[in-house]
Amino acid sequence: MFIRVKQKLFQCACLLMSILRTILTFPYNWMLSFIEKLYKRKQNSLELKETRTLGPLERYFYFWILQYDDTFPYKLTLSSTFPFTVKQISDAISALVIQHPVLRKSFLNNGRTVKLVEFPNKVDYLEVLSKNYFDSMFNEFSLNGKSWRLVLLEPDAESTHTITILIGVHHALSDYIYNRQIITSFVHNLDNLQHGMTPSTDIVFKHSKPIEEMTSDTPVKEVESYSVGPTYQNKKVLTATELLSHAVNKLGHVKSPLSSSRTIKLKLDKKTSQIFVDSRRKCKGSITALLLTVCISSFMKLTRTCLKKDEVVNIPFVFMVNLRRYIIHKEEFRGNASIDVQCYLQMASSFTSNKQFWVTANDVSMKIREIIESGHLLVAAKDWIDNPVAAIALTHVGSTDDFIEEKTNICLDDLETNINVNQEMAPIFHVNTNSVRGEMQFFISYSSSLIPDLFAQKFADGISESIRNLENEHPN
Repeated sequence: MFIRVKQKLFQCACLLMSILRTILTFPYNWMLSFIEKLYKRKQNSLELKETRTLGPLERYFYFWILQYDDTFPYKLTLSSTFPFTVKQISDAISALVIQHPVLRKSFLNNGRTVKLVEFPNKVDYLEVLSKNYFDSMFNEFSLNGKSWRLVLLEPDAESTHTITILIGVHHALSDYIYNRQIITSFVHNLDNLQHGMTPSTDIVFKHSKPIEEMTSDTPVKEVESYSVGPTYQNKKVLTATELLSHAVNKLGHVKSPLSSSRTIKLKLDKKTSQIFVDSRRKCKGSITALLLTVCISSFMKLTRTCLKKDEVVNIPFVFMVNLRRYIIHKEEFRGNASIDVQCYLQMASSFTSNKQFWVTANDVSMKIREIIESGHLLVAAKDWIDNPVAAIALTHVGSTDDFIEEKTNICLDDLETNINVNQEMAPIFHVNTNSVRGEMQFFISYSSSLIPDLFAQKFADGISESIRNLENEHPN
């Protein structure tokens, strides 16, 4: 009896001990399990955040170094067989910033890193940040004592397999960002990241001096960009005179930031076109205005013969004024101001076939060549150009498939950029015809930093004479 009671008491004690053990260990196990769940949830959240495809408002990227209107737009559309992820875009942009000399200096000197992160309270855009905490939407860095902004915005787009990037940079950085090595490296970085590889860091810059030294005596604040006139959309244009006159009114009295000693007066109507270049002693204006005007006047006079009467056209003008030091063979080249002129002409309704487009494009390009040659410009250039014939480049581009030579998983669907002729061995006068989405486009670029006085005068005289000849051949 006593033994049976003892066994019962022992069993009760064991049960009580088991209950007490369970009661005592439950908080510990529960806390351990809870912490483990939180950790896994955080890991999953981070993993999803890094690997998820871009949302509907995150696929159209504006990568801008922005300050007022002193920017140069560069747009490209990338498509891939694999969807783009937030982390891939972040790492590719980080690699680009690290590879870029000015950005690298600005971001890395203080030990900062660049990441693409989601804005806490706004789901419709991402942003490049250089620090964990920030006070504004913009990430600012300093260039020549002036603040600039590196911003990403994401309007709506179409597909997780396609992103459109619009890069806008100030003139001082355009020599870097417009270099095809930069854009090509950015695309290759994305391609490597999509295949699980590390972004490359082998960009080689062509300049013999860093941008800070090249622009040290040209303050950024003195540089201006000019956008002339609105887009002439859904407007019946009988001749090019109205558009050109509007451009001249805007540019005729523009003063150069470097206070060049030349001015231009242009009188243009349906009967006559005259260009006057005053002597240096009388100057109050700008050689920039002269060059812009003669380029646009020659182009518009030529394209006028291609337009049908009362045809609705869209002719926006974008005039960009670059001020930078041009370095060749470690020496400062003659001239300190340059311009890139970009003209778009949309004539989609006028062309029924690609063949018709290319025939017209070639005809316009050859007429521009005739204008240059008629002014004996190549003869005038012999004393300062090794190969005068190379001064003119006529390029027809049907697609951008050959933009990237190496094969990648990512391809360029579209490319719109101003032709930056301020590169070593570049042509002086560049005419590029292109067809984008059925639209006829002409890109005309002219670098004024490559023009001595005699050449500029010959150019103006030749353009004036050729325009008058064209007017006689094609009267209104």
